[in-house]
Amino acid sequence: MENFRNVIYQLISDKIGVDKTVLTDSTDFYDDLGVDSLDFIELMADIEVSLGIVIEEEVYEKLKTVGTLIKQVEKKLKARMNQLPV
Repeated sequence: MENFRNVIYQLISDKIGVDKTVLTDSTDFYDDLGVDSLDFIELMADIEVSLGIVIEEEVYEKLKTVGTLIKQVEKKLKARMNQLPV
């Protein structure tokens, strides 16, 4: 499941136009990357489609850094895995 981190880094790199090697958990979407709200919403849509999850829009405002986004995605992926039949 750790591979999702690479997917997120690549999607951020593609959407925002930054090299993924500069991304860390403490990278701030707004202050460090200059992301605007439309870019962020589009990024979230790409992540949701790529990973098959849904992150509620009311959570978006809490996702200020790459690390907080990764934690939220991990939470959603774990929840999805727990719902799959064994």
